[in-house]
Amino acid sequence: MNLPPRYAIRRKDINRSQYLLQTRIPINLKHYPLFRKLSLFVFLLLAVVFNCAAQAPVAGINATPLFGCAPLAVSFTDVSSNGPNAWTWNFGGTAAQVTPTNSNQANTAALYLVPGTYTVTHTATNASGTSAPVTVMITVYPVPNADFTEDKQTGCFPTTINFTNTSTAGAGGTISSFIWDFGDGHLDSTTSSPSHVYTSGGSFPVTL
Repeated sequence: MNLPPRYAIRRKDINRSQYLLQTRIPINLKHYPLFRKLSLFVFLLLAVVFNCAAQAPVAGINATPLFGCAPLAVSFTDVSSNGPNAWTWNFGGTAAQVTPTNSNQANTAALYLVPGTYTVTHTATNASGTSAPVTVMITVYPVPNADFTEDKQTGCFPTTINFTNTSTAGAGGTISSFIWDFGDGHLDSTTSSPSHVYTSGGSFPVTL
């Protein structure tokens, strides 16, 4: 029985279909420019990530305050890069001058007991190595010696007393501010050598 023309299947068409199904054409993606560029990009990205992860730390310090009168408490904060997991601090003095003399914490503190200039040294370490040391200077001044004179100690009120500041800062130090308490409950002063008017009778302790 013959099929209608629209349903007829020619043998040579069947053979061609089998040939196409059985044929494999190898494709090498490396010959394509876009694939090569993507491969290079991925390689460079991995190289950058590996290189960053493999770097030794770069040490850094934040210290507050950098100067002041003894005894001076100073806080130290590690700001090193590249993920350190171990630290060393040397606070630059002996046990009689500073306590503690060293630390292995990321963030730490020290108390400077003796006036002088101290060099603090800090390093940071990770699996790739130890940083170059970094330093910061801490300057400790002696405690000032407060003293003053007055032009008179008695008088009838209202009376004006003139005070002369004779304080000394100690070796290497500078006095930066003054606070006067005139003992009568009235306005105090931050002037170096002030005058004060007493408007009532009594005995008043003056403090500088």
